[in-house]
Amino acid sequence: MAHVHALGDGGACPKAKGIIHLGMTSQDVVCSRYFVINPQMNRTFPVVLLPQPEGGYFVHCPTLPGCYSQGESVEEALVNIREAIELVLEDMAANGEAIPPSGSPVFTEVTVAA
Repeated sequence: MAHVHALGDGGACPKAKGIIHLGMTSQDVVCSRYFVINPQMNRTFPVVLLPQPEGGYFVHCPTLPGCYSQGESVEEALVNIREAIELVLEDMAANGEAIPPSGSPVFTEVTVAA
């Protein structure tokens, strides 16, 4: 797993030759404008589970566009979305993309004529 420089102000890290550095540790980053995302750290993402008429659940992570999965049970859907989130984060890191912040979700309903 790679450690990723996240550029706080759009500047260039004096030690960086690229965005992703394999084997880099937080001690390698000397400028306080930068920090390293450690893949061993935990981060919580909101997920939404929707029961499906045919059975099972559709689940998606609204913080990460295009990150969705499904499962026959709630437990299976949660295992699957965890894997999907990990893959999306890995792909974002490989492409030098910033991980969007996830705020507290607000859930409500909207009624429309149908």
